[in-house]
Amino acid sequence: MKIFDRWVLRGPFTAEDVSIYRIVFAVAALLLLPNAQFLSSYPTSFFDPPPGPFQLLSELPPFPVLVALELALALALAFVVFGIHTRVASVAAGLLMVSVFGLTYSFGKIDHTIFLPLIALLVVWTGWGARHSVDDLSSRVPERPVAQWPLRLLAVLIGVGFATAAVPKFLGGWLRPGTQATEGHYWYELLIDERTVGFAPLFGHITSPIFWEPLDWLTIALEGGLIIAAISWRSFRIMIAFAAVFHLGVLIMMNILFTTNVIAYAAFLPWGAVAAWLGARGLRGPGWSARFKRRAAWIAAPLLAVAAWAASVLLPIEVEDGIKFAIIIIGGIVGGAFLVLEAIRLVRWLQGRRARSPIEASSSN
Repeated sequence: MKIFDRWVLRGPFTAEDVSIYRIVFAVAALLLLPNAQFLSSYPTSFFDPPPGPFQLLSELPPFPVLVALELALALALAFVVFGIHTRVASVAAGLLMVSVFGLTYSFGKIDHTIFLPLIALLVVWTGWGARHSVDDLSSRVPERPVAQWPLRLLAVLIGVGFATAAVPKFLGGWLRPGTQATEGHYWYELLIDERTVGFAPLFGHITSPIFWEPLDWLTIALEGGLIIAAISWRSFRIMIAFAAVFHLGVLIMMNILFTTNVIAYAAFLPWGAVAAWLGARGLRGPGWSARFKRRAAWIAAPLLAVAAWAASVLLPIEVEDGIKFAIIIIGGIVGGAFLVLEAIRLVRWLQGRRARSPIEASSSN
């Protein structure tokens, strides 16, 4: 139990890391604010909730309720951005996301959005309102060590989520040399779902199993390996870097957007080091008084919420897709850069071992 406790409670994350990530997460969630209003245009007979609490509903809530859920979610996320009553706002945002996503899932299509409410409901317990927040300016959040267990639990849940995708693929024969399941999935997306944007059609000219079969194995290795990689922070960071690059490849090949996955991976970045490199100083930096900053945040939060909600309703779907594309591309670039740095680190370590080996051999003689 002591070993387990150390594994759960130890981690590299600082108050600066989780506080900056709070802002990154909430801004990304506002940019991708779900629109539930379109559900009211579907026939009532289409409403068929999946197993869970939404089966208690006999029909879709009225249109004004859907609008109220969207506005409440936007306001909660805006409060999270500015760190206003951060803990309450984060829990409210998580529960509201579950509500909105649960209603959209009740019409037959379940997306990969579950990571967003999980982040809001878990990472809040690290104390992510301790810095760069109105709560910090108001001294509502006492200075205390960052709880590492929420991020460890999030890492495990990400691994579990991927494992649930790996097991069916394994049982379905993805590892059999004659299947080329990735190629079959590619043609389904290209011809049936008509995902023909960008570079996707170019991969149709590749017919060699030498190209497609390794992708089957790589997919299962990645999806099944994340839960194992959660044993250590370094291995997990390497695996999610691979995953970010993998999602970029899937975007290029099949135009499938795993945006919320990339947002979840960002929870494990050293945001404090990034901010220090950029010279960011946060709300406690020099300038306006703390009282002015608090009042400005209270005014800006509702305005941000209304703007995000209006954008989700009025802007065309192409704009949201463009935001999703940008998030995945940035994630893939960051993941690739991290893997290059890890490779350089490994090469230097191996060179150091080789340099020490002759010295160790001569000293033993």
